[in-house]
Amino acid sequence: MAQGTARLRFVEGARLDLDDLRTEQTFHMEQMRRHLLACHSWGILSGLELVLEPDGGFVVRPGMALDGFGRILLLEGPRAIPLQAFADREATELEVFLNYGVVTETSGVARRCQPSPADRSVERAFLTLALPDPARLPRSRPPGVAQRDLDYGPERDPAEDTRRWPVFLGRLRYAADATPPQAVDPIGRRYGGVRADRVEALSETAVLSLGPAPIEGPEAGEARLAYEVSGNGAPLTLFELHGNGDGTLRSNLAMTGDLVLRGSALAFEGDPLASNAEVPLPWSMQLVEGTTEQGLTTTDLQITLPQGDEGEAARFVVGAWSAEANAFQEILAVSAAGEVTVTGNLTQRPAVVPEDQPSAIPQLDFQSNQLLQSVVLNAITGTGSAIINALISGEDPGGLSPGAPGISGQLMADVLIEFMGPDANEPFLADFANRIRSRSPASA
Repeated sequence: MAQGTARLRFVEGARLDLDDLRTEQTFHMEQMRRHLLACHSWGILSGLELVLEPDGGFVVRPGMALDGFGRILLLEGPRAIPLQAFADREATELEVFLNYGVVTETSGVARRCQPSPADRSVERAFLTLALPDPARLPRSRPPGVAQRDLDYGPERDPAEDTRRWPVFLGRLRYAADATPPQAVDPIGRRYGGVRADRVEALSETAVLSLGPAPIEGPEAGEARLAYEVSGNGAPLTLFELHGNGDGTLRSNLAMTGDLVLRGSALAFEGDPLASNAEVPLPWSMQLVEGTTEQGLTTTDLQITLPQGDEGEAARFVVGAWSAEANAFQEILAVSAAGEVTVTGNLTQRPAVVPEDQPSAIPQLDFQSNQLLQSVVLNAITGTGSAIINALISGEDPGGLSPGAPGISGQLMADVLIEFMGPDANEPFLADFANRIRSRSPASA
């Protein structure tokens, strides 16, 4: 391997010979190829599509590619592929490759010399056709290139012009008895890329980072894709995706389409917003600190609905898909107007509240309890109103026997306790139920 790269150093009055001019030309050509190998990956750079002609033939469109030796393959005009190529190879499928080539030509000046030397080297890409090889995978792998050359680096000596690196353009099919008889299969085309850990905007306002995470970061050394912008003189990472699958977005996200969560959940992390924070946008969901009427501090998952225009209503709907009806059927609907609609059965169960935590459920006051008890008794029987009025006023309504019309005091007490739930053991209800039982012989 050559040590260093030689280039011509011009000196006043020095004579230039053929070797000097070749050295000058070779220096620039080799440096360009090293640059392309270091900063780009090989493949199609533009064009070179395989298309069907109206008359049924195939054509390769103009374009450019870069081979794995750092050489540019330029196809300046369309190239036709005749159908006779299939018959010559007795095949119905052919693969198309673009190759680097150099030919020598004689310039107009050289023609005036005798004999006329070939004084021009012309880089001219050419096409080759080959039968598909099922063992060559992926299709883009260049046939005939040695394994050790598949990752040809810029530190190696430039390859000779005669070495081939076929760039795969696609596969063609032709069978006279097929419908349609011609087809183009582009699967396997490889496109060239850029090799870099950082891509910086010319304005120096944004950076796309493709390399490992910074040493001081939590995922130091891991593969990372990140987008950074300049903010107040310091870079701000708006988006990053790590090799372990974790990603972070530090900005607002507007989506057009569906958001699908597979085997995961939507979670909210971090401190909730203060209750006096900026009013959220309509149709939003966020964590917010709240306070109940009893002074209990809560963390709420707040869903905000917009106030619709006149004749319109915004609703939050929970439902289920009915396979039988082939339609969505709503179960719970909450409208921005304050209406709550339940379709189906509503089951109320006692809330489980830790002993050291106050209940967030509003409690009835003394007068409301009296009214509720009176309504319950009155709904059961007309006797209930007489009993409740007598008991509340301190009068003696008299004993109730099991055979008397109406309902017994024992049953009334049981109904009250069951109706009021776990709060029935409060002093007021317990005293009230005991007074009913004391008036009823059935409770003895």
